[in-house]
Amino acid sequence: MKIRDILNEEVDMSFWSEIDSHVNPEAHSYADKQTQRQEMLNKAFDGTAIFTKPYRQPENNFSTTPKSDQPKSAGFGGNVDTRVRAGHISNKEGQKLKNID
Repeated sequence: MKIRDILNEEVDMSFWSEIDSHVNPEAHSYADKQTQRQEMLNKAFDGTAIFTKPYRQPENNFSTTPKSDQPKSAGFGGNVDTRVRAGHISNKEGQKLKNID
């Protein structure tokens, strides 16, 4: 017998629910209620019930660049200086970012 045959074999495991009902009756009652709910859903639909969730509205793009009418924070200037020293942006680009008006 191959492992594939063992894994695909139909085995009646209903005895576990009886054992579980003695050990944890609350979980067993919850599982029974869930089975009843699923049977009700299956009766209401011909096939598999498909539930859709509404999508969130897209949010505006977020930018860390300060707006032109607001003062620039010290943190923004330090971030630009650090990126210039690390070589991620040029000195000219750093000056341009710090002098946005």
